[in-house]
Amino acid sequence: MFISFILQCTQVTKREGFCYVVDNPVDWTYAFNLPVLIVTYGPSAASRLSPFPLSIPQYIDNEPSWNAPFRWYWRQDNGNFEPYNDTINEILENFYEHWKFNRGLSEVVTPPVTRYIDDTPQTYQIDFQKNRQMNTKTSYQRLIDRRPLQKPADNLNWFYCNEHGNWIRYELLVQNQIEQGFQSYRSGQGSSTVDIHFPGRPETYEINFLRGQQTNKTSSAIKNIKRE
Repeated sequence: MFISFILQCTQVTKREGFCYVVDNPVDWTYAFNLPVLIVTYGPSAASRLSPFPLSIPQYIDNEPSWNAPFRWYWRQDNGNFEPYNDTINEILENFYEHWKFNRGLSEVVTPPVTRYIDDTPQTYQIDFQKNRQMNTKTSYQRLIDRRPLQKPADNLNWFYCNEHGNWIRYELLVQNQIEQGFQSYRSGQGSSTVDIHFPGRPETYEINFLRGQQTNKTSSAIKNIKRE
């Protein structure tokens, strides 16, 4: 008989009602799997050797918080442009730079990209000359756009506190949304709350500058925020 439990640790976060996420470093210095506790029952259970190491080194993310000055967008069916998340943005920027400065191909195919609509990995052909992306499976095309971004004012960052008590820095695009709303509120021009969206996610979050909180408007989950 086997009983398994998902263990809580700093590398695992939970998207309420959706999935568990394992945060692996982008340079692959470590590769964490979803930690599961397995309990066995039976006469020979105690004599079996554990398949897991006795200790796991603590991973410390020392990656510099460099903010890319450009962001790639794709056009939705309603005509609005949606930003790619940080990972896909970096992939597109590398392809674009290789094409523009190193005589690389103007048409490239991305690695599989998981869409939040159906959680299905899809590959896309990117045409930098026509500013288009095409789904390699369905041949559906969308316009894409590369736009310059401004750094957050005062070079300060916004963080939210996750369920493990760790402070997590928001992605660059979300940083800008929060900072613009904060500056507008502080100058007397805007409200004390602002709605934000994470790239690639459908939920809307409310940032409250009076309470210092983030609220998921779908699940009503509340997290503390800070600016430093």
